[in-house]
Amino acid sequence: MTILTLKLLISVLFFASTLVAVFTMFEVLGRKEKRFDTERLTRVHRVNGILFFFIFLALALMGMAYIAFTKEELSPRAAFHVMLAHGVLFLLIFKLATIKAYRQFYSRVPTLGVLIAFLALGTVASSAGYYALTMIPLSRVPAQTAAIREKGDGPQLPNALKGQELFQAQCSRCHDAASDTAPGNLGMKGILKGPALPVTGRPATAENIVLQLRTPYKGMPSFPHLTEAEVNDLITYMKGL
Repeated sequence: MTILTLKLLISVLFFASTLVAVFTMFEVLGRKEKRFDTERLTRVHRVNGILFFFIFLALALMGMAYIAFTKEELSPRAAFHVMLAHGVLFLLIFKLATIKAYRQFYSRVPTLGVLIAFLALGTVASSAGYYALTMIPLSRVPAQTAAIREKGDGPQLPNALKGQELFQAQCSRCHDAASDTAPGNLGMKGILKGPALPVTGRPATAENIVLQLRTPYKGMPSFPHLTEAEVNDLITYMKGL
């Protein structure tokens, strides 16, 4: 299991904790006619808040570990994700300070809770939501491949332009195609012209690139949703780097 997959699973818990926090707050403070025991909901909200904080802390540490491992420049989406996470942390600290010490701001606590939930959901959507859409195989891909074969279309020759498009969509967030000295040995220029792949140390062959795409290694996820033709296109493009 890669760190990205683990972070995705923990993000599901973070998402659920956020929903529980919003539900309990709305039920306690937003309804005149109480449907549930207010004291019990308050306890649930408090315990869930502690759980929320520790899940947030775990995700933050995993994110920092990933950045430290890859040593890559943040993409615009990743930078937005980090800004949202900082917003969650700041508002959470402000909310706790208001509850414990600065009681004059206590009337703002529900608003702070809603803002924290909004930013937390945005944080999940900009990271785990993105990876869920790009990493989980789509069921229609095999069906489309089978439909093409039924039409009698022969195998297509590898296409470097399609490979370049795939590289930009799937790989460019972590890998630089124009450099062989990117931080963390993530530069891809001349990747198949040297003796070995930079991170794994395996021989620089197309077969080992395929192995890398199909099998997770440290911080790099696998890409099981790529078809054989797409993998061939990608390798054709990489041979020209």
